[in-house]
Amino acid sequence: MSTPNEEEPVPVENELNSTCVRRKTNVSPWRDKKEFDEVHEWIYGADSSHETKEKAYRRMKIWKLRRLNLTPGTILSTLLIIEAELKDAEYTKEGRPLDACAVYSSAFTRFLNYMSAISQAQNMKTMYAAARELNIDPFLVDLRHLCAHGHTMPSLDVFRRTSRYCLNWLREFYWDLEKETMVDVDAKFVRKKNITAFDENVREMFLLYDAASEAVARGYPKVGEAKKHLPNERFSPLKRFAAMSNEDSVENLTQVLVKSISRLVRQGNSLKDLSQIFVEAFLEMTYFFERGCDSTDQKEMEMLIARHQALFQTIATHGFVEDLYHALVEMAENEFENVARRKGAGFWAKQIVVAFVAFKKVKMLQKKQREQNSKTALSLSTINVKAISRDLLEAYESLGYDVKATLMFGDSIKCPWTLSFTREYLLERVEHINEYTVDIIKSCMELIQPPLSEDKNANLAHLIDVYSGNQIGSNSAPGDRIYTLHDDVLKNDLEDSEMKSVSEDKNNQQTFGIWTRMADGQEWHSCPLGRLMWE
Repeated sequence: MSTPNEEEPVPVENELNSTCVRRKTNVSPWRDKKEFDEVHEWIYGADSSHETKEKAYRRMKIWKLRRLNLTPGTILSTLLIIEAELKDAEYTKEGRPLDACAVYSSAFTRFLNYMSAISQAQNMKTMYAAARELNIDPFLVDLRHLCAHGHTMPSLDVFRRTSRYCLNWLREFYWDLEKETMVDVDAKFVRKKNITAFDENVREMFLLYDAASEAVARGYPKVGEAKKHLPNERFSPLKRFAAMSNEDSVENLTQVLVKSISRLVRQGNSLKDLSQIFVEAFLEMTYFFERGCDSTDQKEMEMLIARHQALFQTIATHGFVEDLYHALVEMAENEFENVARRKGAGFWAKQIVVAFVAFKKVKMLQKKQREQNSKTALSLSTINVKAISRDLLEAYESLGYDVKATLMFGDSIKCPWTLSFTREYLLERVEHINEYTVDIIKSCMELIQPPLSEDKNANLAHLIDVYSGNQIGSNSAPGDRIYTLHDDVLKNDLEDSEMKSVSEDKNNQQTFGIWTRMADGQEWHSCPLGRLMWE
């Protein structure tokens, strides 16, 4: 799709004549202008109704799956508001007004987060300043703070009127403007031949890797023997690549393919969308997602991890692992995706999280050793290579990990941080929980920043177990309070720390003249600016 900007000229027909208008070519989640206009009509048209908004909601969900984290924030914001209105109608019929208020509260908070991110592309601003810059009524910021930190919830009528305001603002700020200025792109004006060729090469390498992995899994040691099972469209390219590589062993060929993928990534290092190209090609594999993900056999699990360890180390080395993880979660949550692929995506997403949790613990162990003796501290230099050091393997084992059944990779120069999640992210995953994402959610709880308290971890883990049927017959969570997965009380506990813990920690405060040092571990992010946590 195209939006106005000062890039290359694109011919545009209008009532007067054919002129040359300078536009910027953007890749959009919708197929063409007609599809965008259709959703615009469903939401804002004269005949807009509950049914048409349901259509718009489903279509925008597909858009989100197409572009993942590259979906425009305004589209994601519209999706949130429409989803809140649809759930409002559902909860009202069921006599659950508080649940409707909770949905609106979450939607407005995330709406402001998206809009604030747009405004803060250049400099950090307060939420009020960002709203002022975007011509958003400051009342919405007040409402957001009241929902997050207030003791009483605004009325449902206030939420509904605010929802209408947000949709109208989105219409003026984005939808109408895009509808008026957007034009379909003529392919001959898109100069992307080199990227298209590179994209195809990466895709071909992953399909070859998938075919080779299937041959190994089915017990064919030689490439020629794989013809017995692989269809011709998969076997022929594999045979040609094996001949070019002068390699007849299928197992060795998978390692050659991993190196070829790594080499291709280095060649395309200057491409802006390199990670996206890599992840999209990864998701093209079929057997990778279908094989072994439903097996609980320990030996088969060890073989599966060993087979793909080098591939994931390559992913980590080039800094694509976080984007891959999010793409896998999106696939596992996508109700329109093939069941086997959803199951496989959930399996591998969990393995990625487990790998990061393990690496995080290893880094903590290394830090502890450095404090004792920096000369004998554990070295992490071999974490992303095939020959992982014996000391590093022993460190994993000392932490309780089976090194044969655990993916082992870590940070790299291109991605010098470990995976972490916000509480908002955890809430979003809980809201979309299904049988394929249960294990992902339980695993990622250890990577939440700031960390959840032990009680919150126990409560949420218990609820997930009940949801998945692991604790049938036990309906109450640990402690005195009873929760449900979508309980507004639980959401507030996840979003804001318990204020009563502050008073308990006052005994640990230290006073230095007019200054008082608070105890460690206080979650100041939950406190409004200009207020103290105990007020």
